[in-house]
Amino acid sequence: MRAYIYNIIFLFAAVSLFGCGNGDRSVSKVDGIEFDSIVIDTTARLTADANSPSCRISLHMCYATGRNADKINDSIIRCGILLPDYLSLSDKKMNVKQATDSFIKRYIDDYRSFYTKIFKDLPTTQQADLEYSMHSHIEKGDNGIACYVADICNRNGMAETRYTIVKNILTSNGHIMTFDDVFAPGADKPLSKLIGEKLCEMTGCDNEDELFDKGYFANGNIYPSQNFMLCDDGIEFIYIVGEIADRDKGEIRIKTDYDDMKRIMKKWN
Repeated sequence: MRAYIYNIIFLFAAVSLFGCGNGDRSVSKVDGIEFDSIVIDTTARLTADANSPSCRISLHMCYATGRNADKINDSIIRCGILLPDYLSLSDKKMNVKQATDSFIKRYIDDYRSFYTKIFKDLPTTQQADLEYSMHSHIEKGDNGIACYVADICNRNGMAETRYTIVKNILTSNGHIMTFDDVFAPGADKPLSKLIGEKLCEMTGCDNEDELFDKGYFANGNIYPSQNFMLCDDGIEFIYIVGEIADRDKGEIRIKTDYDDMKRIMKKWN
C-alpha cells in the first residue's frame, strides 16, 4: 500500500523539450553537430502527508542530435554529469530520456530509503528537504571540441553547495577527453608551476609562498584540476568551492594559454 501511495505522489511537474541555452556563451551547434535539451522538473514527498519533507530534482540535460549523436549522448549520460553517478555502473543501452528517468527514479528511491527513518524519529527536521539541480549548456571549445558545461546545485535543508563540471567532447567520435588524453606523461610538474604563476597574476602575489599565506593551496601542493575546459584560446582549470581556498573565495578558474603548454600537450585533432 505504501509503495502505491508513493507512486501516486511521484509527480512529474514538467517534462518538455527546448533548445539548449544558458547565457550568451551557449551554442546549439558545434562542428556541424546540433544540440537540443530535455527539461525535467520533478517533486516527490517523503510520505503521503502533504506537509512532509520533499525531494525536488530539476534537470536541463543537453544532448546531441544528428551526426555522431548516439556516441556523444552515450558518453554524456555515463561521464558523471549526473551525480550520484548511477548510470556509469550500467552498460545497458539508453537514450537520454531513458537515462534521466532512470536517474530520477534511483535518486528518489535512495532518498526515501535513507530519510524515512530520520523523519520518523525527528519529524520536524529540515534535513529531509532536498533539492538537486543540474542545468547544462554547450560551449564551442578548441577545434573539434564541444564543451559540455553542467552547473550543479545541491541543497540539504539550509545547506547549499554549487559547483561546475565540464566535459570536453571530441565531436568526431563522442570521446570524453581526459587529462591523460590532453597532456603528455610528466606534464604535472611544469603544468603545476604554470598554474601557480597564473594564480599569482590573478591574486597579485609575487610568489607561491604569498599564495600559500593567502590561503590558496595552503598545504603547499599546487596541482592541475582534472575538471577543465578546452577553450579555443587555452585551457581553463576549474576548482570547485573550497577545493584550493576558503569557501568565501568561491569557485576558482585559472586560464592557461596553449602557447605556454605546447611542450607538454598531446595532439588530438
